[in-house]
Amino acid sequence: MIPAKTTKHKLTTLTLLVALVLGCLMEAASAQTRPVRVPIELAGSTVLVPGRVNGSGALWFILDTGANSCVLDHKVADELRLKPESEIQGTGAGRGPVPFRSYPKKDVTFSIAGRPVQCEHVLSVDLSNQPRIIGRRVDGILGSDFISQFVAEVDYERRQLGLYDPERFHYRGRGEVLPLTFERRLPYVEAEITVSGQPPTSRKLLVDSGSQDSVDDDLLLKTSGNLRKVTGGVGLGQTYEVSLGQLALFRLGRFGFKEVPSVAPGVALIGSEILRRFRVYYDYKRQRMILEPNRHLDDPFPAQ
Repeated sequence: MIPAKTTKHKLTTLTLLVALVLGCLMEAASAQTRPVRVPIELAGSTVLVPGRVNGSGALWFILDTGANSCVLDHKVADELRLKPESEIQGTGAGRGPVPFRSYPKKDVTFSIAGRPVQCEHVLSVDLSNQPRIIGRRVDGILGSDFISQFVAEVDYERRQLGLYDPERFHYRGRGEVLPLTFERRLPYVEAEITVSGQPPTSRKLLVDSGSQDSVDDDLLLKTSGNLRKVTGGVGLGQTYEVSLGQLALFRLGRFGFKEVPSVAPGVALIGSEILRRFRVYYDYKRQRMILEPNRHLDDPFPAQ
């Protein structure tokens, strides 16, 4: 017969071991659900993410939901001695074709916060004009091929990018959840635009964090308000003449913005001048975008 004291001791030890194992499992599960946190910098409202490629020195990448691939500057690709498998023609913010080089996925490994990532489509293009446009050197672009591998949380106010495992991500906040549709791996959202003299109209807009514009849509050309000619298409491609004016009202989910700067013609989009007013979650796996307003929600728009 086992003495009661010994039995109690064994049960207590077993209980402690079970508790320890459960605690370790819970901690491991919690670690898997916590995001990788990456400090970012802002050039205006453009998000710049630090990283490396194939063990390179420090590089800077634009986080661009308006790009469907991962992109390197030609100079960076040459310094890494990457061998293109083809040369192709693409498009950018401007008019006309833009020459790109394409590289095998297996030859290019991005490292963001020490985490290796490969993109399905890797290109290079001449990004030497970026210092003139945003005031910063740009070594590459992280587009949808990168973003789709995570739930990407962009916190403009804290200047931080969170990268969650999409299989383990569960949103419990009170933000506005907006459905996304995808064309050519690019995200689009429904919004409502009103221009002077016209009724409110539902529009499908590209979500383009790589653009510093507010909202651009050809509906602007129907306004009874004032328009003036400016140079548009600044970025990749050739610039062209556009009309600059204001949208009387722009509604995105429950959020409304008055007198929003806009240009047309061109790609219909929501740019980072709107997006920076939120903490944004890009959850491509569930085809949704989540917006949590920050203290910049009611900031005035830049003077035209």
